[in-house]
Amino acid sequence: GTLYAWGENVKGCLGTGSLDSASTPCRVGGVAHVVSTACGSDYSAAISRPPGGRGQVYTWGRASLG
Repeated sequence: GTLYAWGENVKGCLGTGSLDSASTPCRVGGVAHVVSTACGSDYSAAISRPPGGRGQVYTWGRASLG
């Protein structure tokens, strides 16, 4: 599926390429075939799996803790 994010964009956790917060859903570019997502107070993550392909993990936001 396609990934959208909105809310307070702490440390870039929305993955939209900016630090601006969003009150309406914004498409997260560069990620397609999303099958699962997770988020916390200052990070977001997604797993994509294209048909017949290998899965990939994407993360955004605060990177100082790993």
